[in-house]
Amino acid sequence: VTGMKAYHVQLIGGLAINGGNISTTPSKTSDGNGRSVMVYNSSFEMNDGTVSVAKAEGGQNGVGVFYIQNSNVLINDGEILASEGTAFRAINDSQIVFKKGRILGGDEVVRLEGSSFDMQGGEIYATGVAVYTAKEAEFVMSDGVVISENSYALAGNGSVDSEGEPLNGDTVWYLDGGTITSRAITAIYQSQVGDTYLGGNLQVVGEKSGIEIRAGDLTIDGATVTVAGDVVYSVEANGNGMTTTGAAIAVAQHTTRKPINVKIRRGTFI
Repeated sequence: VTGMKAYHVQLIGGLAINGGNISTTPSKTSDGNGRSVMVYNSSFEMNDGTVSVAKAEGGQNGVGVFYIQNSNVLINDGEILASEGTAFRAINDSQIVFKKGRILGGDEVVRLEGSSFDMQGGEIYATGVAVYTAKEAEFVMSDGVVISENSYALAGNGSVDSEGEPLNGDTVWYLDGGTITSRAITAIYQSQVGDTYLGGNLQVVGEKSGIEIRAGDLTIDGATVTVAGDVVYSVEANGNGMTTTGAAIAVAQHTTRKPINVKIRRGTFI
């Protein structure tokens, strides 16, 4: 199935695919919102096959593969390919379970807004931010691989309004297995108020630092955090990004001045 529309497949009833290919290539006159599948108040199950958005020659980028609103998505296997941009954007109490397969894209490959993503295996690969959370989102990881080539593997948004109140609410990251890697900077960057738990068999690998928390609560209970690059420890003030290199764990309060609580029970820090 191929197409050139903004939303090539729109679901308002349940659908399962067991193979084949769904792809969209935005036209040269597209507004850049080309997506292959929109799931709205519905459900989608993928057991194999490929769902993709390509970049049109001379045209706009396909900005996303899935746009999910108030829906449930189950990925048992298959490939989800965004040439540049987001593979999943989930909003309004959507729930995604990812068991096996590959999700590839550009920046904010998985973008969660008031929704949850349960990663039980598979691979997420991004040239930019791999997983981005906002608006009371939840990211759970028990196995699998998350890789960013040039940015954070996992990042939140700590923006506040004119009165200093968070714009994106609390977020929950519960990570107790798998590997999270940034090949360029910090692997996990949390500037958003919420709860972050790193435990079990989780492996965190950052080129310049492992984890930087700038707001919220962090609990480490068994994770291994490694700085992979040959870097010198340094700190530089930054109102919009990482501040620290050369540290497995960096605690640096954001300019939003939200409280930080860190509890380390056990772990390995290299």
